[in-house]
Order: sequence, then C-alpha cells, then structure tokens
Amino acid sequence: MNTVIQLRPSQSEKPTVRGGRAKNADYRQREYLTEGEIDSLLGAAGNSRNPGRDRLLILMAFRHAPWVSELTSLRWQEIDLDAATVHIRRAKRGTPGIHGLQGDEMRLLRALRRDASFYRQVGAHRRFRSRGLVDRRARGRAVHHNVVGVQGR
Repeated sequence: MNTVIQLRPSQSEKPTVRGGRAKNADYRQREYLTEGEIDSLLGAAGNSRNPGRDRLLILMAFRHAPWVSELTSLRWQEIDLDAATVHIRRAKRGTPGIHGLQGDEMRLLRALRRDASFYRQVGAHRRFRSRGLVDRRARGRAVHHNVVGVQGR
C-alpha cells in the first residue's frame, strides 16, 4: 500500500493566517494624553454620577501612572493628607514609592473622605461604607477595575 496523497493548493483568496495587529505607531502618533485632553476628560467627569471620585481617578492615573488594579486598590491608610503624599504599591514586580499630591488632588481626596465619613455617621449599612479610597459605588458594590477602564475610553 504505497498510496501517495497529493494535496491541492488552496483556492481561497484570503490568507489562512492573519498578519496580526499593526504596531501602535501605525494607529496613532503618541502614546500619552496632553494636559488639554485631561482637562476635557475632567470636564466630562463632572457630568457623571460620582464626579468627585471620577475626577480623582483621572488625575491620579494621569499624574502617578498606576495600573488600574493599583488605582482601585488604594486605601486611606496609604494617603497622608498632612504630608500631601500617597504610597503607591506597585503590581507586576514594580517598585513601590511615595508620590507627592497636588492641591486639586488634595481637595478631591478631602471631599471623598467627608463623603465616606457621612456614610459612617448616619449608620449606613455595612455594605455602603467605604473601605478603600475608590471602592464604593452608588449601589454599595465595589468598583471593579473594568469600570475604571471603561471610564477612560
């Protein structure tokens, strides 16, 4: 049984394997946002359900460049309002560090803390209390990292 099977060449016009995604430089010239674009994002965040938190997320992401998981896992213990610093715990083998906070970030942080203390004072249900910096949503559930990614689009 020495049967030889001869395969015919493909009749398809399309290649069987795609070339993949092109390089980022083919889609856009730069990999960052300008301050003007950040200002327009901050203006759009003012129309959201929780404008203070959203503005704070945008400013922190722009100035300190954390991963989304680092941003959503920030705790009040990592923020020193007296010294105007925040301790960023880096993910993916990054080096943790202490970053300085600017005036607008400080104002937003104080407003967010006042809002969180209000929920504690009125005796709100346990699930509505803020455990971390950005983990309380309007319905009391934790902010998932996908929500932050969607807001940035």
